[in-house]
Parts: sequence; C-alpha cells; structure tokens
Amino acid sequence: MGFQNTGLSTVFQGGSCSSSRVSAYVSVLPTPHVDLGADTTQCEGTIVLDAQNAGDTYVWSTGATSQTIIADTLGTYSVTATAANGCTDADAINVNIVPYPTVNLGNDTAQCGGVVILSTSNASNTFHWNNGSSLPFLTVVATGTYSVTVTTPEGCKRTDSVDITINPAVSVVLRDDTAQCGGSVLLDAGNAGNNYSWSTGATTQTISAAQTGTYSVVVTSPDNCSATDSVNITIHAFPVINLGTDTSICGVSKTLDAGNPGSTYLWSTAETGQTIVADTTGTYSVMVSSSAGCESSDTVTLTFHTNPSVSFNVADTICNNASPISLSGQPAGGVFSGNGVSGNNFNPSGLGAGFQSLVYSYTDGNGCSVNATDSIEVVICTGISEASANLSVAIYPNPSTGQVFVDLTSLSGKAVTMQVYSPEGKLVVHSSFEADKNIRLIDLSNQAQGLYLIKIVSNHLALTKRIVVQ
Repeated sequence: MGFQNTGLSTVFQGGSCSSSRVSAYVSVLPTPHVDLGADTTQCEGTIVLDAQNAGDTYVWSTGATSQTIIADTLGTYSVTATAANGCTDADAINVNIVPYPTVNLGNDTAQCGGVVILSTSNASNTFHWNNGSSLPFLTVVATGTYSVTVTTPEGCKRTDSVDITINPAVSVVLRDDTAQCGGSVLLDAGNAGNNYSWSTGATTQTISAAQTGTYSVVVTSPDNCSATDSVNITIHAFPVINLGTDTSICGVSKTLDAGNPGSTYLWSTAETGQTIVADTTGTYSVMVSSSAGCESSDTVTLTFHTNPSVSFNVADTICNNASPISLSGQPAGGVFSGNGVSGNNFNPSGLGAGFQSLVYSYTDGNGCSVNATDSIEVVICTGISEASANLSVAIYPNPSTGQVFVDLTSLSGKAVTMQVYSPEGKLVVHSSFEADKNIRLIDLSNQAQGLYLIKIVSNHLALTKRIVVQ
C-alpha cells in the first residue's frame, strides 16, 4: 500500500478469515523532481542544463556536482538529484551541437574578361544565391555583388558575399604575316582610347611599317587590362631599271641593259634576256620580275641615224717652201685640223720634213660626226727634183691584202732608200739598197688595214705614193 500524506493511519493485518486493525503514524517524505527538458539540437554555442531542486545534491554524467552544467558537445547528458531526506530523482537529455557551415567566397576580385567561379563546400547543404541559383557553385560573367546563404540539414545557416569586377578584356589582332613589294603596311592595334607601346617605340594606335622586320604592340586599357600581338612584315624592293633617256644614235646599234641580274625579263621585242641589241628606230620597253615577284618596267625611244660618208683628198707631197694649199672635204661644211692647218688651208711653212696627219671632221644635221684622215708629206725641196719624171716606179697590186710589189726598173743600179709610213705617220718599213733587182716585195700583212704612204728616194729625187691595205 502507499501513503500519500503524513499522519495517523490504520492498517489491517492478518488473513482473509481473521484480521486485526493496527493504527500507526506514517510520515511521507517529498521526492525531488528532475526534468532536463526534451532532447535538443542547436547551431554551435552551448546549452545550460538545470537539474533544479535547489539545495539537493547532484551527480551528472560529466562528473559535475553543480545544479547546472554547460553542454557544449554532442552527447547524452544525465543527472541524479538527491534531496536531504535521501529521496532521489534522475533525468537524461540528448544534446546535438551542430557547427555552422563554412562559407568563404574569397576576397573581392577584379579581373580582365573571362569568368569567376564562386564555390561553397559540403554539397549536402542547401544553397541560396542572391541571383536565385541553388547550386553549390556560381559562374560569374558580369560585374556585381554576389552572396550565398548555406543551410545545413539541421537548419544552421551562414551567409557570405563578394564583389566581383569583370573589366572588358583587350583583344589585339594586327594582321597575318605580310610580304609585299615596296611601299608600307599600315598596322592598327584597334581598341581606340587605350594606351599603346610598339616595338618601334611608337605610342599611337596605328603605325606604318616600311621596313622588313617583326613588329609587336602591347595595348593597355584604362582598367589596366592588356594584350599583345606581333606580325612579320617583309618589304621586297622593286627592281630598279634605267634604260636611259630617249636618244638619237649615230650608228647601227645600241645595247640596252635592264640590270637586276637573276631576275626574269620580257622585252617588247619578245626577248627574255637581261640585254638586247636595238638596231632600228622605235620604242623599246622591258618588264623585269624579281625573284620575290616584284615587277618594274621602263621604256626608251631610240632614233637611229646613218653616219655620214666623209672623205677628203690631199696631195701626197708638198715642198716645205710651197704656198698654202686649199683643203676641201665631202660633204662640205666640215672642219679641218692638224699641224699647219688654218681654216680650210694647209701651210707647210715652218714644218719640218715628214708626214703630217690631217683630219676632216663633219657633223650632219642629226648630230652624227665622222672624221676622215689623210696624210701629206712635207719634203725639203732644196736641190731635189720633186716627183721627177725620171723617177718612175710602179706599185701593185694596190689595193692589196698586205703584200705589195715595187717595180724599180727605172732605178736599176742606183742607190735607193724606201720608207713606208702607217696611217698614223709611224715609220713601219725602212730599207736602203742598191737596185740590183727590178722587183722588190714589201710585206705589210702584219699591219692594220688602212692608207699607207711609201716614199722612194734615189739620186736626189723623191717619189711618194699611196698604198691601200685591205
């Protein structure tokens, strides 16, 4: 049986057949009541557990003996409270301390172009980004402030935010590598308003590349975003051709040279060599292609004129004391020159004995000039019979190819001196002999072609004749 209150109580004792009533004083002691509450889960921090029943003694599962303890770790906490009268009560509670999720989006970020990936940890959590996304990561493509709230399965939440600045990226494309003939190439780095640093030292948006080389540029925006590019430029030189100025030519031909050895050539005459021989009046042009494929051309007009036919005749000999003789040439209008020449006259006075070369120069209306040359022998005539009829000499063949026979029959048995002079007045044959043979051979085959003079002197008589070697 149980007693609810303190006081005098009557109880019956004995069996069912007989019993006796007994009265006794019963004291009912108070019992402690311990209630730690329902099992608890919270996000980090601590929980104060209170066993109440002030004045009792306590024994906690942690070993503590105070009325209250602080629960700061996951686990089951229990306590037994004992009143002063020795009555006890106990209770237990399950405590779950859940850590807040770790959320760290990083430092505020500024970059040039591209994307920024923001990510959180522990995919078992739930996520809520300020742009509505619920993924554990976020791909950022535009400038802005981005925040995320992460919630654990137990409902613990943490939030973080970050400022992302994505500045416009700089893109530089100068052009493909370029090769061209002459001139220059315009290089444009684009991105107007930015700063430029070229490998040439230029700081402008565009430069003109006029020399072969590698050109590069660094472009930097006001946001300090930069990009670079480079390009190879090859400038091939055009062939330089100079056929000369338009001209008139006195003669039969002129060689035209297009220069630039190793190139290919195409003349207006259809010839393909570096040089051609022009021999008719007309306009001549050439196209020259270098090994790099660069082409240049030039044109010249040539006018050909036939040289005039010029001649003059002068006596073979003249006495040193003779009067001046008149000179005439064909065509008329030319100019005579040489020792003893004055205008159109030749004066032997004051000239010593010997051959004098006279020149007749004529220039026609086309500017073509030709010189004709002849020689006259000045002889000392004192005591010598000039061109004596008694000095009869035959020369043959004349003209000849160099071998000439002289018939000295009229001088048989006499002392003879024979001299032959070249067209320049040079003595090429000198021979003195007794004319015991009627025929003498003069060999001029080793001499140049031209007009030679032969002088024969015998017995104070002199005779001069011309020999033509062809």
